[in-house]
Amino acid sequence: MNEKQIPRSRSNHHRSVMLPFMLLLTGTVLLMFSNGRGCVPVAAWFFPVFIIRFFRTQRGPLKMISAMGSFVAAYVFMMWQILSTAPLLPMFRISAGIASGMIFLLPFIADRIMAPRLKGVAATLVFPFAWVALEYFRTTINGSWFSLAYTQYGNLPLMQVVSVTGIWGISFLITWFASVANFFWEKKCDGFKTRKIIALFMSILFAVLFYGGARLSLFPPDTETIKVASILNPDKNFITLFFDHNQKDRESFRNQSIREQDYFFKSSHGAALNGARIVVWHEYAVTLLEEDEASFIARGRELARNSSIYLGMVYATLPRDFPSQPWKNKLVWIDPEGKQIAEYNKSKPAPPLEPIIPGKGVIPVMPTPFGNIASVICTDQDYPGLVRQAGEKKAGLLLIPSLNWKSVSPLHSHMGVFRAIENGCSMVKATGEGLSIAVDYQGRTLTSLDYWDTKAKIMFSNVPVERVATIYSQLGDILAWICTLGFLVLAGLSWRNRRV
Repeated sequence: MNEKQIPRSRSNHHRSVMLPFMLLLTGTVLLMFSNGRGCVPVAAWFFPVFIIRFFRTQRGPLKMISAMGSFVAAYVFMMWQILSTAPLLPMFRISAGIASGMIFLLPFIADRIMAPRLKGVAATLVFPFAWVALEYFRTTINGSWFSLAYTQYGNLPLMQVVSVTGIWGISFLITWFASVANFFWEKKCDGFKTRKIIALFMSILFAVLFYGGARLSLFPPDTETIKVASILNPDKNFITLFFDHNQKDRESFRNQSIREQDYFFKSSHGAALNGARIVVWHEYAVTLLEEDEASFIARGRELARNSSIYLGMVYATLPRDFPSQPWKNKLVWIDPEGKQIAEYNKSKPAPPLEPIIPGKGVIPVMPTPFGNIASVICTDQDYPGLVRQAGEKKAGLLLIPSLNWKSVSPLHSHMGVFRAIENGCSMVKATGEGLSIAVDYQGRTLTSLDYWDTKAKIMFSNVPVERVATIYSQLGDILAWICTLGFLVLAGLSWRNRRV
């Protein structure tokens, strides 16, 4: 044997051992910054490229276990940041990260098993079909947190595609890119078929960006606006009340409630004097004893009538037999004539922080002289299928009273912007302890107010109320269902080809 070949052989062996773990390490680092509080948008496009490559080229239980460990560690890192609030114990944050890591690992496992048994375009579609199907069904249960679509907030041309496909269109493009990149990596652009697949992906991406740019340039909002006031409480920490079962001194509680009511009614009257036609409070603005609710609503009716405003009062009621019966999280709308026109209980509580009675899932859409107005409360916005009622009922304005904690701001407010684009309506989100924001139906920011960066606690927004029809509001989550059915078809083909 030639002596010069020995070190070269050792060098090749060293590279063959190290390369897989370099792929995994690169993918894991990118994954850690691909979503959540520390999101770097480009990382969402590239982390699956490296992780898919690792899975497709490696065998053996030890390497698969190392991949699972890295994936779980990345999601624990993201969840630890997002769930950084006092009532959530460290073990809950870790458990949530482990569960999320194991769930989002499933599309990579599916790709590892199925893609090698398929050819051409079909092989590249396994991963995006699996990912979108997983995102969709997870969203129907726990909301759309950590959808890849949200990582692209701020890219307005790309965001416009959700008016057609919902958030699934962006998630599909990101994951399909990763799969096509791996196809190119394997084939090294060798042959007409490889170039054709790459050309197909690039053509669709170009069409999506062209559509978004044209929609922004050629069809911007050009209608009259209405002034909306979002009222925030400068000193509100409501979450701890859920866990304080010592509410025996109801008179002391009532006195605190009256102070809160005085603040919001006075601020609402001032907003009306400043020209606001619609006034909405943030979530849990006022905490009430259940027996005081009727008098509280009567006070709101008088204010709305005297000030000629639409008033959205958002409050919680403490039942007489708490904690045997839980709180209620409610929104009541009063029109300028002083009539109560809607009452809504929050449909999608935020467990485990919100042990409340959920509503029936029918969101209020109210006709007004300047168009239909819809409203949901905070985490309701995380369920695209629920909010789509606003688009179906032709609402031109979506109002979202919300209460956050610091580590989810501004991410949670940015998620709400996608609901506006999906349903062709403007949106105003009044957020306690977070980012309040108003956008038009194309997602352009009109006004914003960060609770943590300013002493101002009223946000005035001039927003267009005329809606535009969107394909998503009519067809809903059809792309998610196409991906689900497509994945099942590919699974069948993969099973048939397993011994071929």
